[in-house]
Amino acid sequence: MRKLLLINALALAGCTTLAPHADQVAIVTDPLVVAKCSALGNVASDPPYIMPGDDLKQLRNQAAGLGADTVLRTGPRVMSVKGIAYRCRS
Repeated sequence: MRKLLLINALALAGCTTLAPHADQVAIVTDPLVVAKCSALGNVASDPPYIMPGDDLKQLRNQAAGLGADTVLRTGPRVMSVKGIAYRCRS
């Protein structure tokens, strides 16, 4: 039992956590959604990913750091994930 708790604790310690406001960043794949938004910069996530969804958490964290509220994902979710950060809300 102790061994299982230790393994779980180590696994959770390595996962990507969200930065402040990153939970408010939307990730979209339709360019029409960001057609009237301001592009702020490129974002990308790089493996290794500890937990499922860490790739998108990395994108959200980077976008939040740029002041973005939306990321247009520009490719598939295979290995490195890339996108463009946008500010769509005023």
